[in-house]
Amino acid sequence: MIDGISALALVAAAASMSQVDVQLDRFGVGDRWRAGDLVAIQVTFTSDGADALPVRVEWEIPDANGDIVQNSRSLVLNPRQPTTRWLYGRLPPNRGGFGGGELITLVRVFEERDGRRVRELASQRIKPEDAKNRPVEVSIEDDLIGVIGPGRCGLDGYESVPANSDRIPSLNTVTAIARGMDPRNLPDRWEGLSGFQAIVWSEGAPSALSPEAAEALLAWIRRGGHFVVIPPEAGNPWSFGSSTAHSLSPLLPSAAPERREGVPIERLLPILSKSSGLRVADAAMPILVFDPAKLDRGYDALLALPCPRDLSNGELHPEPGSVDGAIVAVQARVGFGRVSIIGIDVDSLNRRRLLPGDLPQADVFWNVVLGRRGDTPSALDFQLWADSDPRRLVRSVGNTFSVDGEPIAGRIGLAGRAALSLLGILVLFASYWAVAAPLSWIVLGRLRRRRDAWMLFVIVASGFTAVAWAMSRLSSDTSARIQHVTLLDWVAQGPDERPTDQPRWARATTWFSASLPGYGSSTIAVEPTTGERNLIGVWTVPPSGSSTVFPNPSRYDAPISTPDSITVPTRATSSEFEARWVGSVDPSWGTLPLADGSPGITATVQWVVEPRCAVSGSIVHRLPGTLRDVRLLHVSPLRNPSPRMIDPPELANAPPRPAAAPKPPQVIQPSGMPPNAGRFVEIPEWAPGQPLDLALALYRTGPSTPFAGDLASISGAFNQRYYRPVAESSYVASTFSGEQGFRQQLDLMGFYWWLEPPAYIMNPPRDVSIGRVVRTFGHSLDLSPWSNRPCLVIVGFLDGSECPVPITIDDERPESSGLTVVRVIVPLPVDASLLPAPR
Repeated sequence: MIDGISALALVAAAASMSQVDVQLDRFGVGDRWRAGDLVAIQVTFTSDGADALPVRVEWEIPDANGDIVQNSRSLVLNPRQPTTRWLYGRLPPNRGGFGGGELITLVRVFEERDGRRVRELASQRIKPEDAKNRPVEVSIEDDLIGVIGPGRCGLDGYESVPANSDRIPSLNTVTAIARGMDPRNLPDRWEGLSGFQAIVWSEGAPSALSPEAAEALLAWIRRGGHFVVIPPEAGNPWSFGSSTAHSLSPLLPSAAPERREGVPIERLLPILSKSSGLRVADAAMPILVFDPAKLDRGYDALLALPCPRDLSNGELHPEPGSVDGAIVAVQARVGFGRVSIIGIDVDSLNRRRLLPGDLPQADVFWNVVLGRRGDTPSALDFQLWADSDPRRLVRSVGNTFSVDGEPIAGRIGLAGRAALSLLGILVLFASYWAVAAPLSWIVLGRLRRRRDAWMLFVIVASGFTAVAWAMSRLSSDTSARIQHVTLLDWVAQGPDERPTDQPRWARATTWFSASLPGYGSSTIAVEPTTGERNLIGVWTVPPSGSSTVFPNPSRYDAPISTPDSITVPTRATSSEFEARWVGSVDPSWGTLPLADGSPGITATVQWVVEPRCAVSGSIVHRLPGTLRDVRLLHVSPLRNPSPRMIDPPELANAPPRPAAAPKPPQVIQPSGMPPNAGRFVEIPEWAPGQPLDLALALYRTGPSTPFAGDLASISGAFNQRYYRPVAESSYVASTFSGEQGFRQQLDLMGFYWWLEPPAYIMNPPRDVSIGRVVRTFGHSLDLSPWSNRPCLVIVGFLDGSECPVPITIDDERPESSGLTVVRVIVPLPVDASLLPAPR
């Protein structure tokens, strides 16, 4: 029994203990999140104590093995002052598609002293719908674009699904648009933005960014993000021409663009819309125009207004004082990402509703900016086509092929070793049962020695115990080793680029299975070779999440301060990991192509009635083996014709249309073309030290047009290699099987927005075959953003190679082997005079 003094002491002690209130503000940046991906949550912590309190906050999420990852960060809570922080972690794949509201995780708060947890102060179960701002789950198959500001910017075409449909018929996938993002609520680490393919800044001043959020945004861009700046019509919040106005000033060109007032919007329509006919014929707006001669900091011209052109020699003939051929958008490469600046305030333009649908239209304007292909008809277009003739629209769903993580999981040994071990256990157990029971009894019966059954049972049990011990010793790993699949990216110095003191890093995403001998824990790390923030974590196979879930789950810490290292529980078996790395490849592993620049490579355009392209020069690599099944693409500087609305051809076997009948609605032509035309070839082998002659490989017969739809063009080759096998397959699940099929699946992920989109309009007089490709991971690994500018793309497969990423297990480099997919980009010069379409 507790006396009165003791009771009072306990009450006083309880009153003196600090408690912490936990409030979930945001689940996902921009209130969007995707299962199976890295996700950021914004949480506010409030202490009711009287003194400043150092704490460690942890977001607990189960990993693929069933263990609990404690994603942690340390901070100090001031008395009764709300403190808001971002926490980061990888969610498990959602096995049921949508319906992620059942996802429940745990946020815990501990008092911290000398880097150690002392006592628990709060524990809060959270789920997405608990957030102050109710979030939206993004399908594991869909892309994601963020918009800073409330505007729509003409991006609806990527997101709006027609009525009575669960997909956009003309695209391979839907792109979720996270509108209304606030620069004051951006995360302080780049992994919080890793789910976004692009971020469009349409409203707000960059000065609102905190230094931590600005660095996170810059790191996201360097690692492959696409940042699009849309300066407003009025004011200059971006302070063009200043290098120190705000934290993003170094991303901007040093010379300010020229402001042109009162430009008729009708003159802008060819790069914005498939049709004309403004509701206000004389509508005008100011625009920003860039001088190609003044562009610096890696900027090149991206979009130009139409201009009269002499098609016999390609020369431009702009009208004096006009905006003919004016450069209204520019783009710079920053690391593996890019920054685009749009001189037309498309946010303001979209709000004016000058056309029945969007302005700008995604398939005309945004496809070029983002490097995409695929038509984006409006809901009204789909309705008009359906009402005019039910046969006009393709009604069949067609075939859908899903690119998921299962082939990689099988390649790195997720299923094979576990299946063999399980089979061995089953065989051993069955043999033991048969020998120890029925067989022994029968043999002893025939020998009339059943009185010795217990002795024989002991002998058999001891024998099988010894066999089991020997098998475990032989089958278990005595040293750590790695089996991997790695995508290794390298952007070489272009032939027109000046050498700089800035280092050129490689980027890699690697999935690997690591054998971890013994019981206890092991530290898996990526050695830092740069100041970049690299990540490593347990990999869950998307979309199923299938892996080995152990019956004895453990907990392990994943501090925000050391994302490139984790200490995980070990159980004398293997675990699977993913690492995202940017750094310098060890020269002892090999030398990437054009590591010292690309002198001698030239790209030319000759005008002989029509433009003809050529590339010359040679490339040599010093990789640790022969590259096989090499894909070589030349993206030319010539734009494919912009889509337009035209009168449709008559459907086959259609009855004559009465003279008084309304004219059928127009259709989009050309349909679903990539931004730039180009050439594609495949080379079976490319050995180290062997020169790859570009002219011989790409333009064997001399300069030629890249617009041809044959197998030599990118469009023709991709139709033959990737679209038709899916569309015409009788059993789509086996479309890409075997070793070649596995490599083609990696192509589907790497060329995703370059792939031919599904057919959606009947093509008289024959029917169409419909193929669609979706992906459940690897959204950030798409090379398609390079489809809007001249470059060379080289993709080759290096079999049986050591992992190029410097991975350590308990501070030692383990033996490694696997497949390295080497992806090299060679930027080629941009000629601004080739951008304007003829007017």
